[in-house]
Amino acid sequence: MLLAGWTAAAVSHAMPQREEPAAGSVVEHSPDLVQIWFDAELEPGLCSLRVVDGHENQVSRGKAEVDPANPSLLKASMLPLPVGVYRVYWRVLSKDGHITQGDYRFTVRTK
Repeated sequence: MLLAGWTAAAVSHAMPQREEPAAGSVVEHSPDLVQIWFDAELEPGLCSLRVVDGHENQVSRGKAEVDPANPSLLKASMLPLPVGVYRVYWRVLSKDGHITQGDYRFTVRTK
C-alpha cells in the first residue's frame, strides 16, 4: 500500500514530453526558441529554462516563460547560435506543488 502511494506521487511530477530542439538532436540552423512541453500544468514565474554554450555562457535571452495559452509549455527565446553543442537546464514547479529538474544537449550544425 505504501509503495502504491509513492508511485502515484512520482507520477504527478511534471516531466518533459517533448523538446524543441529535441534532446540529443542535431539542428541545421540556430533555433529562435527552445521549448519544452510537460505532462502537467506549470506555475508561471516559478520555472526556469536556461541554455548555455560549451563554456557555460548563457545563450538564452532573459527569463523563460510559461506560455499563457498552454500552461504545460515552457519556452525561452535564443540569441543567434554559432555551430556547437548547447546544454538546456530546466527546473519547473507544477501546479500540484512538485519540483522537477533536468538537462539535455542539442547541437547546431550550421549558422
